[in-house]
Amino acid sequence: ANIRAELGTNDKALLIPESALVYDRSGTFVWKVVQDAEQTTAAKALVQIGSRQGDRVEIVSGLAADEVVVSAGTNKVYAGAMLLLPNAAVKPKAEAGS
Repeated sequence: ANIRAELGTNDKALLIPESALVYDRSGTFVWKVVQDAEQTTAAKALVQIGSRQGDRVEIVSGLAADEVVVSAGTNKVYAGAMLLLPNAAVKPKAEAGS
């Protein structure tokens, strides 16, 4: 039997690609992109995840809507790593869902 339940929606949900999530002993985190005048580097940000919607995951805490995250090649990133960004960097989206 197939069951589908609508648990509700959150119009202000912060959603990121599931591929941006990284797991280790300290918990679930993402690599935030930190830009200053001279360089672009990675910083580890512990996050709390909520519901999943397709290939997107709701971030309940640990990330702001205006922060950019690494969503590909996360296994090659480390704290302070220099990053080269494509023209369209991935920003979390506050959108309906979850």
